[in-house]
Amino acid sequence: MSQRGIALPTALVALVILTALVVAFVTLAGNEPVIAGNHLRSTEALALAESGVERAIWALGPFAGSHPGGAAVQPLFEVPRGNATAPWDGSVLMAQAPASDPSIIGGYTVRLTPGTRTHEVIVESTGWTPNQNNPAGKRIILVTLESPFAGRFDPPGALNVDGEVDVRGNATIQASGNRCNTSTPATGSYSAGNTTVGGSAAVRPGYIEYARVTNPVEADQTFRNLRFTQRELDRLKAMAKANGTYWGPGQLGPSPGSYNGNVNFTNVPSGIVFIDTRSGNPPSPSNPSDFASVRITGGTAGGWIIVMGSLDIAGNTRYDGLIYVIDDLTAGNGTATVNGAVIAHNLNNSNATAIDTSANGNITLNYSCSAMNNGSGQIPQGFVVQPGTWRLISG
Repeated sequence: MSQRGIALPTALVALVILTALVVAFVTLAGNEPVIAGNHLRSTEALALAESGVERAIWALGPFAGSHPGGAAVQPLFEVPRGNATAPWDGSVLMAQAPASDPSIIGGYTVRLTPGTRTHEVIVESTGWTPNQNNPAGKRIILVTLESPFAGRFDPPGALNVDGEVDVRGNATIQASGNRCNTSTPATGSYSAGNTTVGGSAAVRPGYIEYARVTNPVEADQTFRNLRFTQRELDRLKAMAKANGTYWGPGQLGPSPGSYNGNVNFTNVPSGIVFIDTRSGNPPSPSNPSDFASVRITGGTAGGWIIVMGSLDIAGNTRYDGLIYVIDDLTAGNGTATVNGAVIAHNLNNSNATAIDTSANGNITLNYSCSAMNNGSGQIPQGFVVQPGTWRLISG
């Protein structure tokens, strides 16, 4: 067969293919800057939305109390039971120039509403570039903030025991004024079981006791409210580990080591001090042998002490803050002062919490909301992101 004349058609076909490829590449090259610009605007909008979340955390500030609606009252902002007022209702663009291109003005709008629990705030932060009216980029972040420990407890008394109380020797337990978050007067001692006062001991202005067989409902509800949840304990444990104030399996304060559950503080540290069970597992009333046994014989400190077991306070000790004991508390010889509150849950329920001193010593327990709530300045009071709640819901 003759092959004459085939070169021209082949060249024409190749030219058509090359022309199509050139047109495609030219079109792609023309669209690429547009795509890159849109991606840039979207990235800037996301960064602005994140800035809005940070602005909300700053604006909420440290916890300062609570209002009748149950939400937190802050120095710079109060979240009502409804929509927040401007600029925190999402109506005001807070302008900001992105560092990547100062000529383009971007910004964010923030809407704050109360969460489902006290000390929770839901943040809806929208980042805009260049503005709301003609947005080239838009991103929305929805996140829940919480102030996990600010104002966490409102104990009725300086000493709060889910069981029986024995106050003897030269002990002094006293409260003046109202409880932390209500107008109800505070009491010296509050217990689910019977209270015995003897010797030269004094409980002022008195004590309230609820024998379980006669009035268990109020006491049970009170002590449920005075119990850390497991999630809160896990958070406190993690904070103590990071700060080198955790005693438990594998760690003895700031150092690694073998842990047997027995801890003796001759100089108790400040901050969040967490003494775990021997196994590191949550304490169980059916396994009291796993409880920690802690003794404090000296030191001046402030913060929160969380003991997954029993605690004995002796010696010349001063502590400003919250003492939280899952089992029983005893206070013996020496001169000890605690400003704040004590919560003892008597989980084992075999021993009464005993505040007892010798004739040569004494212990004084003073009810103090400020010392208890912030641990003498050692407990974080601001808002943080609640784990697992950060979501990008639109773009």
